[in-house]
Amino acid sequence: VNYYIRELYADPDEFEDPWKTPLAVMCTQGRPEFFNHPATKKCLELKWTGFAKKYFVIFQLVYAVFLGLFILGFLEYNKEEADCSQTAIALRMTTGSFGLLTVLIMTAIIMKQIRKGQTVKQNFFGKMRILLPRLLGNQWNCMRYFSMMSLCVATIFEPCWFPHLHLKDDDVEAAAEVGLRVKKTQGSNEDWGDPSLVTHTVDWYMILLGITGLAMCTQLIQLLIISTRLAGL
Repeated sequence: VNYYIRELYADPDEFEDPWKTPLAVMCTQGRPEFFNHPATKKCLELKWTGFAKKYFVIFQLVYAVFLGLFILGFLEYNKEEADCSQTAIALRMTTGSFGLLTVLIMTAIIMKQIRKGQTVKQNFFGKMRILLPRLLGNQWNCMRYFSMMSLCVATIFEPCWFPHLHLKDDDVEAAAEVGLRVKKTQGSNEDWGDPSLVTHTVDWYMILLGITGLAMCTQLIQLLIISTRLAGL
């Protein structure tokens, strides 16, 4: 059986808005079984192998490098206390600059889509439907937008620039002065022969870095769609 898929493939020169292409309409309005048709499968295969896979992999590799800079600059150099060396600050500034650039680009796209009425309806808690810009209609984009904004906040309130906003392990008494909530955890000393306990202070900045790192690492799950079998998990 031969199938003519020119209209289904959709020439980009004929569709200024990619969300109005036949495949996009099928994604938002159609039924899942539509994508089991041989013509749809072939069209998706041509798009994926032709250009989509290459751009997707390049984007994910760039993001992986970006994640590596975050881990090295914000986590590795802050194991015990803030490292204010030139290398550490340069890494954090570089990572924060990329995060700010990402936020500005995504915000520009979101504003453009709102201005043009390019929105999608999303269901929340089963019944509540909210209009969102198309970019934020994807959960991965929402997580990336959130993580980049929190990264910008972490860069702005760098411990080396605002030391009075950050607590050390021996600054529990100072928590009341700056209005921060402190959680104390206890664990054995590194010297197993010493039964004494050590106390660690967890301030808002450490929690912010933890949430940012978790959100950024979670986005790497997107790489699973490169393999059909892994994506099925």
